[in-house]
Amino acid sequence: MERWFERASEEQVHANQSQRSEVMDELLQMLQSLGQRLQEQDRLTMERAGAIAREHGQQRSHLRWDVVELVRDYEILHGVVLEHLGRVVDERLTYRQAMVIATVISRVIGSAVEAFNESAQQRLKERDEQLQERTAQLRQRERELTHLDRLAIMGQMASGFGHELNQPLTTIVTYAEGLTVQLQDNPKALDAHAVKEALAHIAHQGRRAGTIIRTLREFSRSDRDDSSRFSLNELIHEAVELSHSDLQFAEIQVVLDLDETLPEIFASRVEVEQVLLKLIRNAIEAIGKMPSQQRILMLTTRQIDEEHVRITVRDNGPGLPPEELGQIFHPFFTTKADRTGIGLNVCEYIVAHHQGRIWAENNDDHGLSVHVKLPIDSQDA
Repeated sequence: MERWFERASEEQVHANQSQRSEVMDELLQMLQSLGQRLQEQDRLTMERAGAIAREHGQQRSHLRWDVVELVRDYEILHGVVLEHLGRVVDERLTYRQAMVIATVISRVIGSAVEAFNESAQQRLKERDEQLQERTAQLRQRERELTHLDRLAIMGQMASGFGHELNQPLTTIVTYAEGLTVQLQDNPKALDAHAVKEALAHIAHQGRRAGTIIRTLREFSRSDRDDSSRFSLNELIHEAVELSHSDLQFAEIQVVLDLDETLPEIFASRVEVEQVLLKLIRNAIEAIGKMPSQQRILMLTTRQIDEEHVRITVRDNGPGLPPEELGQIFHPFFTTKADRTGIGLNVCEYIVAHHQGRIWAENNDDHGLSVHVKLPIDSQDA
């Protein structure tokens, strides 16, 4: 056993040598059992030898050996055993005895390798389960952050949403009160066509208010899987409509250059709209630094190949220094004195989740363009 320990340590210089001395005691018992069986009846019961070998294989697996090192350990033991028997046995081993020894060593190697692989597979399974659990936790956290970002957008646009709702509700009240007054004063003088027209206005404005409320409700939900096929151009019109009050207050002219042949895309409608609203919001803040007569926001859509479309949000604000262009998608990046971030890291996460890409570049004249490339059919949406 000392000879095996010496040779194994010399030849397995890269293997972890921990616990080798503990295994020596077990292997010594196995070899003693082997010698006893050879003397008594030329047979060997494998239960003990197999148990020792399995323990040895499990130990080597936990010590991060590879299977080559494990097998070599037993090959060295095989050679040492034969050398030892050649020195101490008075007569030469019979063929049967030699075969018994060879069979034992082969089976020992098989048992050790089997246990080694089982231990390694169990460890990999545990690591895989831990990784899946961690991945699920990260995805849940990302969903929570994305939802919080949507709520933050709603908070920033709250006054605009209130104004957008106030317009149709005021129209409804005005028409309803007008009809009520006429019914009270002179119902016979009411013109059927005028009543029908007033009621149509009320219905139209009611639907408009309902659309705004429904959009806000869907936008604020966190427990949804809204992946569907939709028109990107229609979504841009909706985002611009939701931003209408802020755009009007900032005296910004909106130019839409939308590809009418653009195919529908399969994605999360709410998350893509979240990206659009965030980009529009940042553009409004950037353009607001320019003279009112020069404030222009342009949104463009194009199909760039058979599998992808591109959205471009272009403003004519001051743009960004070249050294900051690569940082705008980092968390907490800001150009504002109050240190509030512009939140484009959330946009990058959403776009990446859809297997897309988002990037920014300064325009040739002035201002900034942010491009969003999305697949027409996103598998992960």
